[in-house]
Amino acid sequence: LFAFAVNIYLREFTYKPLDKFLRSVIEASKFTQKGKEVKVENVRDVEALFERMFNEHQTMLGQVRESVPALKWRILTDIILGCRSDIADIRTQLETLGISLGCENFIVMVIKADESSLQNYVNAAKNVSLYRTSLIALAEEEVNGETSGTAFELADGNVCVIISFETFDTVRNPAIVLSYAETIRMKSQ
Repeated sequence: LFAFAVNIYLREFTYKPLDKFLRSVIEASKFTQKGKEVKVENVRDVEALFERMFNEHQTMLGQVRESVPALKWRILTDIILGCRSDIADIRTQLETLGISLGCENFIVMVIKADESSLQNYVNAAKNVSLYRTSLIALAEEEVNGETSGTAFELADGNVCVIISFETFDTVRNPAIVLSYAETIRMKSQ
């Protein structure tokens, strides 16, 4: 009787939920994998299915990571040019990308990189791109100290920095931005 009770317990609470889960995964993958038939007849087929799903997931994550700079550039360029006015939608998209602009008191700073000094190096084009990327990282690191903001590359190679302040102060905020600009200039040399 005890063995019979344990058998029922294991079947009801272990086997059936696992079987239901696997069937739902298989059914869901049949509809998303158009043109690829999913045949699951044994445990190895289930393992292959999960491995393929994991690999596809990793591929999609890589594609998302690669497209984040382009999405960031597009949204921030639209903000700077005034093409978008829905603040709630913009905030949601920026939060999705991991960008926090805080309050609505902004100052925009444009940095012109001294790329002429990099022309003496062997791989000048590669060095210029690397220099711009490091300049963006440096600007974001500096700005996100006591304020919040972000930086991105403009179409002409300049770097645009958006800085958000908690309060509106026509004397203090520009002074902070000038100190950021001087610090970025000193560190970038």
